[in-house]
Amino acid sequence: MRATMLVKSLLAQRWLVRLIPIAFLGLFVFAFAFTYIHVIPRRGSFSYDSLPVCDAEVEPVPTWRNFSIVLWTSYFNLENHPAFDDSPLDAKQCPYTNCAFYVDREMVEDADAVVFHQADMSLSDLPQTRRSHQRWIMFNQESPPNSFTLSPAYDNLFNWSMTYSRADDVVAPYFEVCRQANVSDANNELGVEEKAWAAVWFVSNCRGPSNRMAYVEELQNYITVDLIGACSPHNIQCPKTNHKVCLDTFLPKYRFVLAFENSICIDYVTEKLGNILPYDVIPIFWGGADYGEFLPRESFVVASDYPKPKDLARALYRFRNNDLFRRTLSYRRGVRARGVSWKCRLCEKLNKSGNERSIRKHLYQAS
Repeated sequence: MRATMLVKSLLAQRWLVRLIPIAFLGLFVFAFAFTYIHVIPRRGSFSYDSLPVCDAEVEPVPTWRNFSIVLWTSYFNLENHPAFDDSPLDAKQCPYTNCAFYVDREMVEDADAVVFHQADMSLSDLPQTRRSHQRWIMFNQESPPNSFTLSPAYDNLFNWSMTYSRADDVVAPYFEVCRQANVSDANNELGVEEKAWAAVWFVSNCRGPSNRMAYVEELQNYITVDLIGACSPHNIQCPKTNHKVCLDTFLPKYRFVLAFENSICIDYVTEKLGNILPYDVIPIFWGGADYGEFLPRESFVVASDYPKPKDLARALYRFRNNDLFRRTLSYRRGVRARGVSWKCRLCEKLNKSGNERSIRKHLYQAS
């Protein structure tokens, strides 16, 4: 009897020993999944009804005073660049229009705010005086891998940072999604049957820190990916002054377009997404944004959801089915993008901040 019980006890212990690696494997899978989900935070899901109407007039906000803002630096070493000049605010875009921008450094002493473009600022070229009420703002829309690292000497110098990141004081993204007031199912593109089961990629930076070029080179073993721009092996270029001509020419011919960012950083999503929305093409994203905030999750593909380029190509094969392709396009029907003015965002921040005083001890670097 005792011998029988001993045997049963030993067998039970062996089973427990065998279960240990299975338990560890389960914990590893759970930890990996939990970590991966949080690499790109999901802040919310897409809601068509909550989108602003693209051409709707902006409701003006009553104001009680005016603000003067001096642009202290150039913009990528270009003086009076359209993206960084003293042009007035557009009342069609901005609810607050009581801010005036100046490029004249002589006006800095009395300015309410001074803006420094990160790529052009220097510690040896700062205003000599600074009034107590004056706010200094560091402005940068590039990703951290494409920006120079700020030295500790810049700590405690700026009141606000203004970038695409929602972690910053003034949030200035490249665009925002909106909805058309009148949505039509009609489109002037080629019929679905005439679209090639292939992808097109408009790309000018042939390397970059995200390693996207190596990924695409492997993907081309399984699906045709045509490159347009400076990286095209056939030297197929787009007009630098009118990129829309290129989109109009090529996108109607393809079922997919690669929207691959040059950096994988949280919140970093550029015009690559916004530009393609008017076209009947499925975007394949590569980046660090939560794309489900911009578009219905059924309407796009994310390359990083698949372990290898081969797996992505296999997933794309289902879109040879014309009915599925049409249905996928229909999920985002009527969704468009419109530009966001950083000047509008800054003016709004100045109006809403009152006498609030803050200093950036360490400038935020999106990641």
